[in-house]
Amino acid sequence: MILAELVPERTTAILARARAYGESRAVCGSHSASAVQAGWMAGSAMFAILGGTPGFQRDLKAAREELVSISSSAPAPDPGQCKMEQGVLAARPW
Repeated sequence: MILAELVPERTTAILARARAYGESRAVCGSHSASAVQAGWMAGSAMFAILGGTPGFQRDLKAAREELVSISSSAPAPDPGQCKMEQGVLAARPW
């Protein structure tokens, strides 16, 4: 959620990848589906609580500035890997 906040133009892709990662934890047997869903809820609540604190806002601002400074030198994504990831993200285990 923090990365989605920092890069709002990529929110959909970031949250889709996060969803797939969480679902993979259940698919691989590391967690149950309800544990993954509880983690999503806990993370959302924590983000909402922290979002109103001055220290968190200060850290977000610093992270946003750092992302801006490195974004021009970041390598372009590999189209083949992006296509593969889109296929993975389209599959829903439940």
